[in-house]
Amino acid sequence: MNMKELERRFIALLSHLRMVDWRDGSGRVEFILTDTRDLIEHGEPVVALENICQNLYEFSVSISEQDLEEIKVFAKAMDMSDETWDFLNEIVA
Repeated sequence: MNMKELERRFIALLSHLRMVDWRDGSGRVEFILTDTRDLIEHGEPVVALENICQNLYEFSVSISEQDLEEIKVFAKAMDMSDETWDFLNEIVA
């Protein structure tokens, strides 16, 4: 997967995540997603993925198996370790 395709899919995932229940993070969801998108658009997809994974976990956002699979694809494409996302298994609904 080339970087443009990765960015496009990552931004699509962020759009989807805007619609899920962020529970205690609902007041910050726009900031989190905008910040993540800015990181992607400024050539920092690794930091963006680390940040979104941490925020999803911190706010116990229920994600789907499909969301997690997409995150795994991104991590693999960026040569990141499973430690980037493996803790998200706890919040898959």
